[in-house]
Amino acid sequence: MRGVQSGTHVAVVRVLPWRVIDFPNPSRSYDAGRRGVRFWGYDSVLEVVFRIDYGALERISADVQQDAVAVLATFDRHRERILRVAAAVYRRHPSATCELVAADF
Repeated sequence: MRGVQSGTHVAVVRVLPWRVIDFPNPSRSYDAGRRGVRFWGYDSVLEVVFRIDYGALERISADVQQDAVAVLATFDRHRERILRVAAAVYRRHPSATCELVAADF
């Protein structure tokens, strides 16, 4: 734990060695700039934006096509694995945005 001073008050912030990320929202969208998919997770009340790039999707499924419909379909077919990897990446490097690349898979 460490103290954070704000004016005359000190708040105690517990720094946890682990983070819990949930993916209650099944929404995802095609990210044309990265030819990948954007999706969202939640660490308590904090929203975290995840992006998985085309190279990562290609590592997961070598036959993925480059159009939006095929990229989203590949994401949907491999959603459970992607979410497991996303949670592991977030635990290692908690941030408001997380990029998933081929090396993560």
